[in-house]
Amino acid sequence: MQQQTSNLYECGVQGSTHSSQIGHLLTRLRGLCSVEVPLNHRELVFRSVPVGSAISEVRARYDYNAIGQKWWVRYISTPHIREKLPATIRNIIDIQVSNNIATFLEYLGYKYDFEYILQGYQFTYQRSLTIKLVQIKKTASSKLWQRNNNIL
Repeated sequence: MQQQTSNLYECGVQGSTHSSQIGHLLTRLRGLCSVEVPLNHRELVFRSVPVGSAISEVRARYDYNAIGQKWWVRYISTPHIREKLPATIRNIIDIQVSNNIATFLEYLGYKYDFEYILQGYQFTYQRSLTIKLVQIKKTASSKLWQRNNNIL
């Protein structure tokens, strides 16, 4: 049996809206999309030690809403540069991992950089388009990480 692989891409188009319009936007997205999932994540960003000019970045994501395994790692490639393209396109890889991922990444040479909280909703339109309506919140400090790598 031959293993099938496919490229997974993330196309990022960002925008903002006034807080008074969020209810209207949520109503429209609920009407258009078939699936709505609440998001409540903490993301820790790790960067590799530079080798030449290459620096890679991975994000360890803790999903507060998940049942069972709550940790994911996301590798995000450098942006694909194309002329006349108003969006950022990147290859991404998401992998479900165990809860010692932060220690493992440090053993691989990645260094903790920063973290943030992501709260909001993810909508799916026709099984092919994912729309995230989120608010990103800066964590108070990295003290949680520095205290014996105990983040939660």
